[in-house]
Amino acid sequence: MLIFESNDIKDQLDNIIVNVDKEIVSIGNNVYYIVNTYSELNQINKQHGFIDIVDYKEDDNKYPNHSIDEKLKNKYFIINFDLDLRVMKEELDMTYEYSYFYNCILLGKLINSNTLDIGFFQGGLILENCIITGEISFIFNPIYFEANMCKFMDKIKFHDLADTFSASFSEFEDIEIETNTIGNIYLSECTGQRFDVCFDYHEPNLDSLRMEYCDFKSVSFNYNQFADKIISTRFLLRDCKFKNLDILKLHSKELVIDESNICNVVIRKSIISQEFMFTDYSFETINFSGTYFTGKRIFELGFIEDTDMYKTFNYNISDEELIYNIEAFLRLAIEDDNPEVKLKLKYVKDVQKNKVFNKGIKFKLNRILDITTGYFTDYIKIIRTMIIIIIVFGFIYALFSQYILLEGVPLNIYASNNVFVIIFNSLYFSLVTFTTIVYGDISPIGFIKLLAGIEGFLGVITTASLVTVFARKFI
Repeated sequence: MLIFESNDIKDQLDNIIVNVDKEIVSIGNNVYYIVNTYSELNQINKQHGFIDIVDYKEDDNKYPNHSIDEKLKNKYFIINFDLDLRVMKEELDMTYEYSYFYNCILLGKLINSNTLDIGFFQGGLILENCIITGEISFIFNPIYFEANMCKFMDKIKFHDLADTFSASFSEFEDIEIETNTIGNIYLSECTGQRFDVCFDYHEPNLDSLRMEYCDFKSVSFNYNQFADKIISTRFLLRDCKFKNLDILKLHSKELVIDESNICNVVIRKSIISQEFMFTDYSFETINFSGTYFTGKRIFELGFIEDTDMYKTFNYNISDEELIYNIEAFLRLAIEDDNPEVKLKLKYVKDVQKNKVFNKGIKFKLNRILDITTGYFTDYIKIIRTMIIIIIVFGFIYALFSQYILLEGVPLNIYASNNVFVIIFNSLYFSLVTFTTIVYGDISPIGFIKLLAGIEGFLGVITTASLVTVFARKFI
């Protein structure tokens, strides 16, 4: 296959460009036929059939003529001029719908001009094992575009691509599709810089999108802020790697993002009505502002427990918008099988509310509540707080051991001023006071009664908090 036989594609192209005045160039085991005009294109195509014109398209990844792969083995065709599909249709006397290009290198642009008297190329364009060095720009049709095992070294721009955009095992630079509606988008094992689909202002339709094993820096759908909602049946991203994913106003039955590595995820002002599946553990920031998930949800976000949540949710939005963004996640987390996610998100929301709305003493009190109990969501913080309270009060009691009676005798006298005995019994008294367990063998006198009452109250509060957290977490 042309684009995978060697890593020095640029060197091969440089050799071809130097020899464009020749009719045939041999590089390695490959023979390159150089075409400089439409008439030469017509003549060489009649001889070798590297452009196949058919009135139907067979199943994916199958040639309409199964002998063509062997026929064109080690033969490649360099089109050394800007190729206009409309003119090509006239020169090759095309009457059918689909045009297959095999083993071609296009050194110029691939365009589709439009004139009022003649019209423009309509139908499907399919590229197999091709390299396109120039820009592809179609103002109107073709209504169908497919690329298999191709390399595009400049940007692709489509306007009104109505049927399908399909690609597999291909390398891209920038892809920009601007259309009223499009049937299907399917990319498998493709790489590129940018893939943007922009819809016009009325309510557009995208039947389905499927991207599998793709690697792009930026992918966006409906980036036009003024466009209406996208009506779609299914959005599927599987085993993809993106730096940025931006989806706006998507109204889809299904949205599946499965085992993908996406740094920044933005899905705004969207409604997913039947199934939302998100099993991605590898992203940094996320924004679901204004998005609702009303159907089945599979939500396995491992980042919840070990990620900086403020950074994760705060994706170029204000503090107030951040709270609403977290609430969108809370709606996801209200699932019986996701109590830990719900609890964690409640904590993040409470922290953010304290940052935004509270000032002065109220902010400090809420901060203490955060440190000691995690806003009644973190059982580890609560248990740690309980231990600290018991130890701190225990050492206070040890300092005033004369106010603690053990079997009716002041503790300092009972212990004969032995420090270890005093500390041990002081901690014991603190523990039974905190847990409100009374055995009658040890009791306070004097002002220590007040401290013991305060500790007992704190014990009741923190124990109730611990029970609440476990109830939320496991029930």
